[in-house]
Amino acid sequence: MKNSYIIFTVTFMLVIVCGCTQSSIPVPPTPTVSMPTQTTQKLAVTTIPAPQTTTSVSTFFKPTPAVSMPTQTTQKLAVTTIPVPQTTTLVSNNTIRIKNFAFYPASITVKVGSTVLWVNQDYDSHRILFADKVDSNVLVPDQSYSRKFDQAGTYRYSCTIHPTMQGTVIVE
Repeated sequence: MKNSYIIFTVTFMLVIVCGCTQSSIPVPPTPTVSMPTQTTQKLAVTTIPAPQTTTSVSTFFKPTPAVSMPTQTTQKLAVTTIPVPQTTTLVSNNTIRIKNFAFYPASITVKVGSTVLWVNQDYDSHRILFADKVDSNVLVPDQSYSRKFDQAGTYRYSCTIHPTMQGTVIVE
C-alpha cells in the first residue's frame, strides 16, 4: 500500500512537471501584430508572430483580428544657418569692459568733461555703484552704462551684485 502511494505521488508529480495535463480543447492561435519600423530611406513593416501556447480553459474565446499599425516616416529637413549680428559695443579709450567678473581696466584716467562707458561683456548681470551713490541700475549681458565726469577727482565704484569687483575713475 505504501509503495503504490509513493508510485502514485511520483507519477502525479511527473505529470505536473511535464505539463501533461493539457486539455484537448483547442485554443485559437494568438493573432500576430504588425509593428511599424522607422526608416529614412524606405518603409518596411516587420511582422512578429506571437508565441502560441495552449492553456486549459473552460471557455472558448473568439479569435481577435490582426492589428495593423500605420507606419511612420522621418523626413530630412534643410537647415539654414543665419549669422547673428554681434551686440558687443566697440571698446574706445574711455570704455571699461565688464568681463569675467572684473572691470577692464580697473582704473582709468580721463579729462574733465569726459564720458566713460561701461559695457557688460559678461554672462551675468552687474550693477555699478559709485561712492557718491550714483548707480547704473542692473546691466544685463551686452547692456551698457555711461557717466559724464564734470569735476576733477577720484571716483571709486564697485558692483553691488558682486562686491569684490571694484574700479576707479580718475578725472583730471
